[in-house]
Amino acid sequence: MPATERIKYLTRLFFQDACTAAERTELSEWISSQPDEQVMEALLQEEWQTHSPVQSMPEAMATRILGSVFGEETPVVPLSPEKQSPARIRLRRLQWAAAVLLLGCLGLTAWWLLQRNQRADLPTDTGMVRIPPGQEGAVLTLQDGRQLLLDTLGNGTVLAQAGSRLTLENGQLRYQPSTNTGTAIAYNTMTTPPGRKFRVQLPDGTAAWLNAGSSITYPTQFSGTDRKVSISGEVYVEVSREDARPFTIEAGNFLRLAAPGMQVNINCYADERVVAATVLNGSVSVYSIQGNRQQQLYTGQRVILDRQQPASMLQLQTPADAAQAIAWKNGLLSFQDKHLAEVMRLLARWYNLEVIIDKEVRDVEFWGEVGADLELDQVLKVLEDAGVHFRLEPGRRLHVLP
Repeated sequence: MPATERIKYLTRLFFQDACTAAERTELSEWISSQPDEQVMEALLQEEWQTHSPVQSMPEAMATRILGSVFGEETPVVPLSPEKQSPARIRLRRLQWAAAVLLLGCLGLTAWWLLQRNQRADLPTDTGMVRIPPGQEGAVLTLQDGRQLLLDTLGNGTVLAQAGSRLTLENGQLRYQPSTNTGTAIAYNTMTTPPGRKFRVQLPDGTAAWLNAGSSITYPTQFSGTDRKVSISGEVYVEVSREDARPFTIEAGNFLRLAAPGMQVNINCYADERVVAATVLNGSVSVYSIQGNRQQQLYTGQRVILDRQQPASMLQLQTPADAAQAIAWKNGLLSFQDKHLAEVMRLLARWYNLEVIIDKEVRDVEFWGEVGADLELDQVLKVLEDAGVHFRLEPGRRLHVLP
């Protein structure tokens, strides 16, 4: 095959952790001898964005390996190309692209194997392979399409974008907006893959917690007379109150919520039957986007909308169980009043699983909650008390049996 296709093939194998030792050597030698920076940069960026792993390496280990590659530490990742010369930009991007791959050749494969040996591939007392719980982490997609895997950035990392300053602190990305009103506004999207959750503090001080399999799109600074974001999955938002500038949240093409300030949990997973919004504090106007209907919600109330009939009436539930609505934010997996299929979807998101429910399995309703820090087999032992049985198959596939 042509040389470029061969390298694409090897790079893809590497990111799938399927390279042989000879193939890794071939790939490493190509990086060292590649004269065409643009070809190399484009290829590595494409494959990294497509196949980037979500398992993070300890900061100390990453620093040691990066130091062996560059002979220096790089605690600050600049995102503002206007502050660097074109030559420096190209060199830095090339260095980071090469570092990503070299880190893998030198250490990531060993790190993943070590992690698997320590946790995921060790059998439990019952013989089931151990699947660790989810953890903090997210992918930040910038307006220009570049992506940052926040799991891999050390605590205290500072980013710069469109005049705004972004700081990664203790599992939270915090924005400090530009004081220059003429600065162009960029829109970013934070995404939590299955098995990850994260928190972001928006430019106005509003805080948003993202559950696994969720996203939020927002500007790097709010301007004008309103503040708007859009979400998917499940997000809890504590809005910094501004009476003169209401805050608007759009949940897909289903609900729009608006208030000067509010504390609200919104669940709009695509695989759930309903979209739900629970108000923990505040007075919130809720609009059905397709049904052109409005409902005013107050503290302790919940509204749901049938995804299959998005133009139908909004259903008000009061009082709402606010503690259960944000159990996930507080480190719990809540099974309260959930049927088997709902519980399996919850586990699939948090433990990054594919779940298959045998058609002979009877429906079961669950109550209670368990810690989200438990490994999968510990949670399944609790559920088995209800007469449901499980088999974990290769590829993180969980089969539910009668």
